[in-house]
Amino acid sequence: MSTMKLNLAILGNLVKVYGAPLYGATSVEDAGTIGASEYTVIDNNTLMVVADGNTMYFPIRRSVVDAGFEAERVFTIGIFEAERDASGERDGIAWSVTKGARKVFAY
Repeated sequence: MSTMKLNLAILGNLVKVYGAPLYGATSVEDAGTIGASEYTVIDNNTLMVVADGNTMYFPIRRSVVDAGFEAERVFTIGIFEAERDASGERDGIAWSVTKGARKVFAY
């Protein structure tokens, strides 16, 4: 049970209130796993994988980043589906997502 009691009316002008998570809690399809010797963590939130001469980048799910993860973690690469339309701006770059759009994450 949460004991957090925040006055969002006051905080709403000072912080971004996001609401419900954008992507579903479980993947709609998994593409496989990656062991620690097969990836490099970049900026603590992205996996870089080099395979067969190709470089791929997979964002790590925010819930995994926030919880922290061990250096030897085996990540699953999964496809997640957006549960609602959303748009915004991050670091000066506009973005938008349509409900049902799919995105690949490491988790």
